[in-house]
Amino acid sequence: MVCQQLSFIAMMELTRVKDDKGEIQAPKPKKRRVVLFLGYLGSGYQGMQRNRGAKTIEGELMRGLVKTGCVPDHLQDDYAKLKWSRSARTDKGVSAAGQVVSANLKCEVDGELSQNLLDQINQSMPKNITIRSNFPSVLHPKL
Repeated sequence: MVCQQLSFIAMMELTRVKDDKGEIQAPKPKKRRVVLFLGYLGSGYQGMQRNRGAKTIEGELMRGLVKTGCVPDHLQDDYAKLKWSRSARTDKGVSAAGQVVSANLKCEVDGELSQNLLDQINQSMPKNITIRSNFPSVLHPKL
């Protein structure tokens, strides 16, 4: 029991990060594959799939993820590095009750976004787009 406690304490010391002043910082969220289940009203949008210069659902979703820190600024246009995938596309003006998107995102909790972070993302997006839930990636959106 004592050995387990000591090894746990040693492991905690190794994972602590100190800043320039020597103060311990909170651990940074890790990137994890996350599946987002969302719905949206498509009127006023040029469809689901991102398209430069057009107002799209993916564009709004990406802005919300960048605003909340789930996606770093420098990766917001690099969908390949995020391993971004969607279950389907919709055309201009088409709504979806259930759309699935997965990507490598910075998460607070192991493989999931906390409810607080999910609420922040939803608040940063237009009211007609809502992430309903999220879960660790155990499936591919297209399957």
